[in-house]
Amino acid sequence: MTLPAILPQQQETVERMFQLVQIDRYEAFNFCEAALAMARAAHDDAAFVVVALQYGQVIDQHGYPEASIQRLAEAAQLASSYQALLEQAQLLNMIGRAVYTRAEYRRAMQAWIDCLELADQLGEIELWVWAQLGIAQIYDALGDSLTATALLQKAEPRVRSLSRGHCLFHILMNLGVNLFRIERYDEAMQAYQEALLVARELEHQSDIAEILFRIAELLLLQGKQDECLVHLDEAKTYALQSCHTWTLANIYGIRADVYAARQQLARALKELQAAIDFAAGSGSRHIQLRLLIKQAKWAEQVKDSALELKALRESEQLRQKLCESTLQQYLAELGNLDGSQRA
Repeated sequence: MTLPAILPQQQETVERMFQLVQIDRYEAFNFCEAALAMARAAHDDAAFVVVALQYGQVIDQHGYPEASIQRLAEAAQLASSYQALLEQAQLLNMIGRAVYTRAEYRRAMQAWIDCLELADQLGEIELWVWAQLGIAQIYDALGDSLTATALLQKAEPRVRSLSRGHCLFHILMNLGVNLFRIERYDEAMQAYQEALLVARELEHQSDIAEILFRIAELLLLQGKQDECLVHLDEAKTYALQSCHTWTLANIYGIRADVYAARQQLARALKELQAAIDFAAGSGSRHIQLRLLIKQAKWAEQVKDSALELKALRESEQLRQKLCESTLQQYLAELGNLDGSQRA
């Protein structure tokens, strides 16, 4: 089954929404919220689902609020009721991405597992790859980069067979991240460089910004501080142009590491505070926690006890919200799932 036709009175609104998502993501968020309310009031289920699919691409502009995630879940339920399985799977993938960014890994894992099952059923290879990527990122976030690398390497040949540049970029970039984590640096840089070429070909500003800060991180590890800062400056330009606050958090975090390596802790703490602010604004709790822990450490070194205490208090509050021990147990339970789901 498929969704019914969108009501004529909603058609102009939907068309305007498609335009805004491409040219002004921040304004598109507000427009989509209004369009969702109109579709709900008109009992136009098809318009609600179509708008939600675009809305899921821009909710990062407001830090992945819970109310926005619930609207995506509502749309997924509507799609399911019409047996519109492709739309349901797409929305599940978006929900997985949103709650993953909020470090709610249990919810993200379930959304992506459900998406994988539907993608297999539909023969949607690209959607399967996106869900596989999401699951790999959860393992990465919880410190199991070996498993993450294995999952991504299984996804890579599938996405190459599709010639889907955007999807290939994310597989290569995340593969590079996990190779970096397990100290296979040459392979990581190779993956990063290919990902950068893909991003430049696609002219995706946010993707260019992200891969540039990844390369910068590796350059810093290699002691190439000046080259690292050059990459970060370019990354910052692209991130500002695309309003990509999550990437800005990482850019400023690495800049802080550069100045810390130069024993310029006052400058490092200034950069680090900017990183924390961007992380909080984007809803990236796991990044925010990592930065707060670093802030407490550096504050201790410069004998700023007030800042140290503040950072420790905020990091502990955030740590309690994340409940990582429970999530680790949940991931252990996933080992009992049928391996074909992630093969």
